[in-house]
Amino acid sequence: MEHRAHLLGALLWLPLLACPLMHLFMHHGHGRHQKQVGSRPPPDAGTPS
Repeated sequence: MEHRAHLLGALLWLPLLACPLMHLFMHHGHGRHQKQVGSRPPPDAGTPS
């Protein structure tokens, strides 16, 4: 029974410890993608309508 208690305690902390790591590593790619898209002007931005 002691092993199950230790395992349950570790499983409760796992999401709390994983959230900051996922935030750092998962959002890093989104920032780069937005900069690339935002740095280019739209194709018809220079033509008057």
